[in-house]
Amino acid sequence: MIKYFTITLLLVISLTSCVITTKNNEIIVLNNTENLIEVDIYNTWSGETETKWTIQKGINKFSLSGDNLYGLYAKGYPEKTLYTHPNVSLTFEPDELILDEINKEINAHYVWSQQIVTGESQSIFHWHKIADKLSCIKDWETFDSILYKFIEDPEFKIKSGVLNSQHLNSYPAAYVLIDKLCESNHISIKRRMEFIQGQLIKSGIPNATKNNFLNHYLLHQSLSLRNDSIIMLSNEYFPEVAKKLTVQYEKLQKDAKLYKGMQFPDFKSNQKIIKNQNLTEGYDYTLIDFWATWCIPCIKQMPEMNQYAIDLQDKIQFVSLSVDNERDLTKYHNISDKYNAINHYWLSDTTTIREELGIKGLPRMVLLNKEGKIIDPNFPHLYEPLAKLWIKSLANRPTEKVVEKH
Repeated sequence: MIKYFTITLLLVISLTSCVITTKNNEIIVLNNTENLIEVDIYNTWSGETETKWTIQKGINKFSLSGDNLYGLYAKGYPEKTLYTHPNVSLTFEPDELILDEINKEINAHYVWSQQIVTGESQSIFHWHKIADKLSCIKDWETFDSILYKFIEDPEFKIKSGVLNSQHLNSYPAAYVLIDKLCESNHISIKRRMEFIQGQLIKSGIPNATKNNFLNHYLLHQSLSLRNDSIIMLSNEYFPEVAKKLTVQYEKLQKDAKLYKGMQFPDFKSNQKIIKNQNLTEGYDYTLIDFWATWCIPCIKQMPEMNQYAIDLQDKIQFVSLSVDNERDLTKYHNISDKYNAINHYWLSDTTTIREELGIKGLPRMVLLNKEGKIIDPNFPHLYEPLAKLWIKSLANRPTEKVVEKH
């Protein structure tokens, strides 16, 4: 998820600081179902699948790098974050994916971090079960507390040593650290770049550490903002990073499954084919939201989306495409009935559509024009100030230039 990703927001600090082996770790997977299970293991930075597992019935063993966080996606199961500590164990039951104790805590922390971002959390998370099992956990918990204070206290200043290699190697922590310090008026890319540059200068971190962070941070931003603007401005503010970003951007362009100008595909909902032309008919713009009932940011933005659908019903259509499995249909119907100004669809073949369109993180927003062509394959989430600005612009001045240039 997140995508945002995704596009998911973990506050887990660099795994390179953990006292664990950097060699590949063995992953033990028990399949207690009668099915052959296909699993995508994807990069938590880019959302790109790095490897696929085919899990036979019974005991299976796989190998993954010991210094990484991964996203784990299997058809019929909510996505999970996978931390590859030694002897990771996963168990697939017919209706549940069971994690080992450390990964249970990692995913509990993930939920907490999402709640922080959406403003729902009221307390700091504590690693009460596994704090003594991995020495790096204590560092994570300490930095969580610092991060929480950053978010809650607008007067809190960055202290010497906080922006260090250990912390900046982690996309999720760095993302919140930088983005949550940005005031709502820091929504233009140029002002965001200026702000980041100023914070990094004040931190006094070495150039190598700074560039490592910028490469990851700006690459992720290029997925949710505009790549050409990111590269142009990174070349202006961070020229030493721009060349690598350009190479990565060109690869992303080549591999993209959703891209500007393509016709949004027809899809199947409850065994009925929904045609592109029927989906967008009568609207200058259609904003599509891929979501699931287990995705906290997805649920968080639903009330605001529903209000937009009411207020802008003659200008912009809001469509939700649920990727929930059948066992969560009751939850899906409860939410779709509550926010009924949105046009809701349940995708009856979620694995196929997500693989075809490269949807890894949730929520994932896609903006279409009246011909059903994609204007923006990575529209910002509705709790981002930039999304509000764009929606207002689209409603007042219906032109694609609003979202192409900023």
